[in-house]
Amino acid sequence: MAKRTLSLALCLVLCCFPVALSPERVDSGRVGATTTDARGFIEIHDAEELRAISQDPAADYILATDIDMREALWTPLELTGTLDGNGHTIYNLTVRETNTTPHTTIDGNHEPYETDLAGLFSWTKGAEIKDLHLLNVDIRISADRYVFAGGLVGLADNTRISGCSVSGRITVTSSKKMFGAGGLVGFAAGTGSIADCSTDVETVLVDTNPDERCEAFMGGLLACGQADLDRDTVKTTGYASLTGYMHTGGIVGMFHKSVHRDPAVFRIVDCTVSAVEYYYEDNPDPRGYCYAVYGEIPTSDTRLVTRNTVVSFESHASARFDKVLLPEKDAEPVYARVVTPPTCTAFGFTTYTCGICGYAYTDDFTPQAHTPGPWTTIQPASYTEDGSSGIFCTVDGVLLQEEMNPRLTYQESLEMTYKTSRPMADLLPEGAPTTAITWRSSDEGVVAVDANGNLKSTGRGSAVVTAATEDGFVFATFTVGVSYAWWQWVILILLFGWIWY
Repeated sequence: MAKRTLSLALCLVLCCFPVALSPERVDSGRVGATTTDARGFIEIHDAEELRAISQDPAADYILATDIDMREALWTPLELTGTLDGNGHTIYNLTVRETNTTPHTTIDGNHEPYETDLAGLFSWTKGAEIKDLHLLNVDIRISADRYVFAGGLVGLADNTRISGCSVSGRITVTSSKKMFGAGGLVGFAAGTGSIADCSTDVETVLVDTNPDERCEAFMGGLLACGQADLDRDTVKTTGYASLTGYMHTGGIVGMFHKSVHRDPAVFRIVDCTVSAVEYYYEDNPDPRGYCYAVYGEIPTSDTRLVTRNTVVSFESHASARFDKVLLPEKDAEPVYARVVTPPTCTAFGFTTYTCGICGYAYTDDFTPQAHTPGPWTTIQPASYTEDGSSGIFCTVDGVLLQEEMNPRLTYQESLEMTYKTSRPMADLLPEGAPTTAITWRSSDEGVVAVDANGNLKSTGRGSAVVTAATEDGFVFATFTVGVSYAWWQWVILILLFGWIWY
């Protein structure tokens, strides 16, 4: 749809009199990455500014808009400050590598491991993350390393997380003894908390070393560790193919309250879970730690695991160890794609469905978008006041764009002598793309007007001439009076004066 800005700004200037235009609207645009809000938080507007957190991880940041991460692979960051998502969404996040600086995690026997980490953030310490939504996370890590991956954070140390959500797929493939995947957080340590958060994730663990019994962790919210979990909602499907021991739970894989032998007591309270788990443990001593809320708590103290709601839970242990368990049931799935366009309140996306096994997933999310209607006059311009016009969403009526219609400026009447002509109007500002003006006379026997706006008197009397822009947003009417010139009076008297006499 052609933009009407310049056509709305046309003034009809009769008889070639110049008219000053009202000031044009100027889009100031945003300032750079150092823009701050009233609290001094650094505003983040795009992927590049999000990456810039790595230059100052101790600072405080706030998202100013939703951010599409589709164009490039993401390198996980570290954060020791604050990130306020401000209710915004980071979507189409793709991670294929871990951080460059490993950090220490421990297994159920308190053995330390230098662990690679992956997520939007690899490692956070003393940080706060709130009101941030991750949509369509795609994390796939394959490494000959100890690895923990989480949709939001790989390792959250003494970190407070609230009001956040993650949806997507997280896969960790490793040949090492310990690794894990969590929907929101991979490993949690210290005295952190995860409150009022939600996940809707697929998690996959694959052990590639048949010669060593691994210890693997998988949870719809947290893979392993300690934190206060309050009022969280989890929906998850997990797949684990191991030659060692598995700890998987709908919410937490291992609720490791004795991490670092910390005396603090942590809780899982008022959480809700819907989970389906597929797994096998290819070893002579399978343990099968697979339950709805948590896979294992390596102490007998479960007093603060309470008031949790299990909406649904399924556990499927496979007796076959020759096939890796994956969401795709076919070695070479064939997908059909269906595009769901965005709406005023929901992101658009593409659904991929395998025609053989029926497995489906969503990908390629697009931002929310209104459905624009035609340009509509909001307030007609008058001879004394500016007017306006706008585009409204046809679904929810939101005003999407508004432009000014300058007040009409013209000469209200014109006196001209018989059979004289003159130009009538100019288009302003000069150099603007021309917009056609239509002309009309109420009496062609008095005054005629051509397509270029030139008047030609055709007889004595008065007529109303109308000039309007082609789009109809600006128009003017005025009266033209036609009389004889003096020399025409002389001729008439000489030729026909005897009749009057």
